[in-house]
Amino acid sequence: EELLHWYPDGLDVEEYMIKFKPDLINYKEVEIIPEINQVFELDEEKLKWAIDEFQVELNWKDMWSMEDAKQRLKDGWYFNILEIDNKIVGWVWFNILENELCNLYVHKDYRNAGYGEQLIYSITNLVNKERIDIYSKIDVWNIKSTNVFKKCNWEEIK
Repeated sequence: EELLHWYPDGLDVEEYMIKFKPDLINYKEVEIIPEINQVFELDEEKLKWAIDEFQVELNWKDMWSMEDAKQRLKDGWYFNILEIDNKIVGWVWFNILENELCNLYVHKDYRNAGYGEQLIYSITNLVNKERIDIYSKIDVWNIKSTNVFKKCNWEEIK
C-alpha cells in the first residue's frame, strides 16, 4: 500500500494534520495487556532491531534514532512498547513537554489485533491519572491511525 510519507519543502505540514483529543472527563481507565510496558531504560539491541524493521516497512525520513530515544527519555517523555516473543513490535511516545502523544506504531504482522488501541490507552491511562491535557496529530492520509484513535474515543478537534 503506497502512502505519502513526505511533504514538499515549504509546505505547511500542519494543514495536512488532524488533531485529536480524548474525552478525559468521562474517561474510564482501560486494563492494559502485559505485553505493553513503559520503558525507563532502553534495551538498545532490541530497539535497534525494531527501528530497522520499521524503516524496512515504512522508510520514514523523519524517524527518530536511538540517540533521539535516549534524549527523549532523559527529557521525561513516556515511551511505551509492545513486546511479543522478546521483540519490540510496537510503540508509542508521549512528549511531556508538548502534551502530545506521537509516533504510534505497530509492526505490520501484529496489526488488527487491538495493539494500537492498547498502546493509546496505555498512555491515556498515565496522563489521566496526572490530569494532563493530551492531544495527538495525525497525517490526513493515515486513515488507519485515525480510525484507531476514534475507536479509543478520541475526538477530532479543530
